[in-house]
Amino acid sequence: MLFRSYETIYVDSVGNTIAEGEYQAATSGNDVYLSIDMDLQKAAYILLEQEIAGILYSKIQNIKESNINSSSDVVVPIYDVYFSLINNGIIDINAFFDSDASDTEKTVLSAYESKEKEVLSVLRSQLNSSNEAVYNELPAEYQAYSTYIVTKLKSLGIFDANAIDNDSEVQQSWVSEEMAVNKYLIYAIEQNWIDITKYESEAKYADTEELYKDLVDYTLEYLTNDTNFQKLVYKYLLLDDGISGTQLCMILYDQGVLSTDDEDYPRLSSGQMTAFDFMRAKIKSLDITPGQLALDPCSGSTVLLNPKTGEVLAMVTYPGYDNNRLANSVDSDYYAYLTNNAANPLYNYATQQRTAPGSTFKIISSTAGLSEGVITTTSEITDLGQFTKVSNNPKCWIYPSNHGSINVSEAIRDSCNYFFYEVGWRLAGGDGAYDDAKGIEKITQYASLYGLDETTGVEIEENSPHIATEYPVMAAIGQSDNNYTTVGLARYATAIASRGTVYQLTLLDSVRDSDGNILQSYSPDIRNHIDVLNSSEWDAIHYGMKMVCESLSSFNNFSVEVAGKTGTAQQVSSRPNHALFIGFAPYNNPEISIATRIAYGYTSHNAAEVSKDILAYYFGVSATEDLLNGEANIVTNSENEITD
Repeated sequence: MLFRSYETIYVDSVGNTIAEGEYQAATSGNDVYLSIDMDLQKAAYILLEQEIAGILYSKIQNIKESNINSSSDVVVPIYDVYFSLINNGIIDINAFFDSDASDTEKTVLSAYESKEKEVLSVLRSQLNSSNEAVYNELPAEYQAYSTYIVTKLKSLGIFDANAIDNDSEVQQSWVSEEMAVNKYLIYAIEQNWIDITKYESEAKYADTEELYKDLVDYTLEYLTNDTNFQKLVYKYLLLDDGISGTQLCMILYDQGVLSTDDEDYPRLSSGQMTAFDFMRAKIKSLDITPGQLALDPCSGSTVLLNPKTGEVLAMVTYPGYDNNRLANSVDSDYYAYLTNNAANPLYNYATQQRTAPGSTFKIISSTAGLSEGVITTTSEITDLGQFTKVSNNPKCWIYPSNHGSINVSEAIRDSCNYFFYEVGWRLAGGDGAYDDAKGIEKITQYASLYGLDETTGVEIEENSPHIATEYPVMAAIGQSDNNYTTVGLARYATAIASRGTVYQLTLLDSVRDSDGNILQSYSPDIRNHIDVLNSSEWDAIHYGMKMVCESLSSFNNFSVEVAGKTGTAQQVSSRPNHALFIGFAPYNNPEISIATRIAYGYTSHNAAEVSKDILAYYFGVSATEDLLNGEANIVTNSENEITD
């Protein structure tokens, strides 16, 4: 670290130096050392990328569009991959206008210009005030354009979203897609939801018809220079086969994204290799990464701690970026790419992303149940498949089958929702005395013991956790409105591994002078100790977590005993579930704990798989070159494997 130099210079009114003042040369300052293990940090990042790429690779299908709405059945159409090359800036569409653009780029541009002209003509016709084209009767393409127009007008401040009367019949018709976009915009002008001063160059009196005509002219003119609208046109140009996936793949070579020395270049250009096979091959080899494509999944995080000391050994967020290109003089093109990348590489997924914890939360419910005496280590609950004591009648993940009669260790092993529904029910008072508020109070109490009521202490931006505020039966399995960061879950996993020690984390190790002398040392403080469980109760929890890993194919023949808990969290039904895993190893004498989340990673098996690989690297179980092989990790799940 250097302390900056400075010099005071006196100048006249035209900038000529007339005198020199104080001068200070740059001097060596102190260096800040982190507790992060650099090699582990790098390896974990690579392994996380390989896992995410493997998931994406396995989900790509040779189709144009997918109509699947179940989160577990979501696939990635290859046309989404092609479009992402444009949409996420891997291909520079502005370069198509360059004088030295390739023949392929010129061909694609020509097709685009014809398509744009057609689209704008149709839109002008549809926006004509006398047109009666109702939104839900439009083709999907023109529904997309109509939605984009309204959304864009709102983002520009022309359409004041705050002024909308949501109870009006017209607004409700628009929301239900039973209103023509032109009628909706005319109504918006009449209701003063449209700020005409934002698009009228002159103050003048005009009737609604004239104001609307000017709005249409302004909007269509604006769209011709709007990059996101251009990308939307490219999307439908691609879907209509106006341009091809092969053309876009060839442009990757034309623009230097890929090297023409690549062995696949002649095969693609000669037609011996399809664009579908080409893109899958490039994703598998990580020549094109999930972070570039920004398709589900494209992000993830993992945090590793030393449960004996609380030291942060690795804190990985994916995708990352090259901060050397942002130091001193900023690479403006690179920064623009980062800020526009839908995978959001500037966002720290380890400390800022919050999702439901899924079944990883069941250790807290186990702790609460054991401590409050609503269960013991030997008491059994019979899984009836569907829990009928609350109005939403939630099902166990294995329904219509069931787990039979099981104790808490077995419930952790099987991730039995029914068992923990019953625990949540009992914490809330149970039969004859059930009270939502009481149940939430108990869950909050025990989640707080594990540090899930506040940030962890790391010296970078970290979002605050959120313990569930309603529905204790659902909260007991990690649903309701539970939301936690990966670093928060890592501290939680560390507390489990250490049998109750909750640390206040720090990323700092020491501050040293330029000669390497330690000026100040840092270490995690103990925040609190969980003393509500006895030794046999901790044993039961740990044993259940050990059985979790024994039941996962990822850990077959793994030479280090690992204890863990998987979790699957659904955010929306149209996107894959989030995949989570927490754990520690070795089982009998933990020296490392881990929390991993793959956003939209489909199944917790995938988070467990990459966690195993990271632990394999840490313990030297597998050769480094075998683990860090630079290729996507293609995984398949056993049909009978617990993935909740």
